[in-house]
Amino acid sequence: MIFMRKGSGFSFFSFLLTLCTIVLAIFVLGGSIYLYLEMTNSDFDIKDSLQEAQVTIKRAIHIANSETSSNKDVSLSPETIDVSEIKPVREDKIVSNYFFYNQLTDNGKIIYSSIESNLENMKSGDYTIDFGNQFNDILQTEQGKADLKVDFQAAWDALALDNPMVYFIDVTKLYLTIESTTLGSITKYNTYIGPEEGVSYLIQGINSADINIYNQKLEAIKNNVVTKVEGSDYDKLKQIHDVLVEQLDYDQSLTRNHTHDIYGALVEKCCVCEGYAKAYKYLLDGVGIPCVLVSGKGTNSKGETEEHIWNYVLLDNKWYAVDVTWDDPIVTGGTLTKSMKYKYFLRGGEKFLDNHIANNYLSNNAFKFEYPKLSVKDYQ
Repeated sequence: MIFMRKGSGFSFFSFLLTLCTIVLAIFVLGGSIYLYLEMTNSDFDIKDSLQEAQVTIKRAIHIANSETSSNKDVSLSPETIDVSEIKPVREDKIVSNYFFYNQLTDNGKIIYSSIESNLENMKSGDYTIDFGNQFNDILQTEQGKADLKVDFQAAWDALALDNPMVYFIDVTKLYLTIESTTLGSITKYNTYIGPEEGVSYLIQGINSADINIYNQKLEAIKNNVVTKVEGSDYDKLKQIHDVLVEQLDYDQSLTRNHTHDIYGALVEKCCVCEGYAKAYKYLLDGVGIPCVLVSGKGTNSKGETEEHIWNYVLLDNKWYAVDVTWDDPIVTGGTLTKSMKYKYFLRGGEKFLDNHIANNYLSNNAFKFEYPKLSVKDYQ
């Protein structure tokens, strides 16, 4: 039996009306949510489009600024850059960065890659790279040890040519060690690369604490140059060539610690041909123009032949020679003329090879490297 209080009687019509109201509210709420999500998705699409348009506008402004700023002062001075915020200019690996690596044997590539990947560790000056028994098979052969030594030297030569930032290691203090363990008739070999006991393989005059500071300075200078050069690849090649000719001095003393590397060239601004050539490659790597180092002999205007280093650069799908050092001759009692300044800029092999002879066997090693084939004619 159901008891109901007076005045609170059940009404089927009221119940039905309430149910319809609830259903209608749910429908309206669901529709609102659906519309909101659709509008939100549209907003995302609009934001993406606006962002793309903004990038396009920025590019147009950059192009306009470039067209009106052709007289920028390109300097090797890093003072205008906050070195604490320096980031590499280019992360991608253009082909010339691994030009010599690609010519190595499989074992040479293993050694090269191991040194390259451990450069941070090698800043200590005493870090040892342990290859374990990775070269055991080749060392089991009669010529194994001799072949591995050739591969080691070739790997180092290739790395030094491909990467100008490997300036802090003195390879003459870096040793390849082969240890053998014999058990019965079986001999196994372990291989290491490292220093002599108690001797650092860092170059003279530098310690591990200096290297990061030096690298920051070099990156600052590169960024300063890269952000100011502009125009076509030819324009960039010429502008970077000019800044080195105008701001570097040839080291006649030959006694400076960094006279052969990019720190001597770009920071101390005094170096020999190796510093000039490595600095040119380092800066061209920053703007993405393929450039390789070429080691050999040069015969100067006095008929004297000497060890020399210069560059080959890729422009309009052809390789041309650039000798920044010889475009910056020591002038006594006069000034550097335009003809002297560009005498060895973008030259073909027809004339350039008369007094430049490339050495395919670096470090008097048995491994033969190949260089790019030069255009016959000068760049026009």
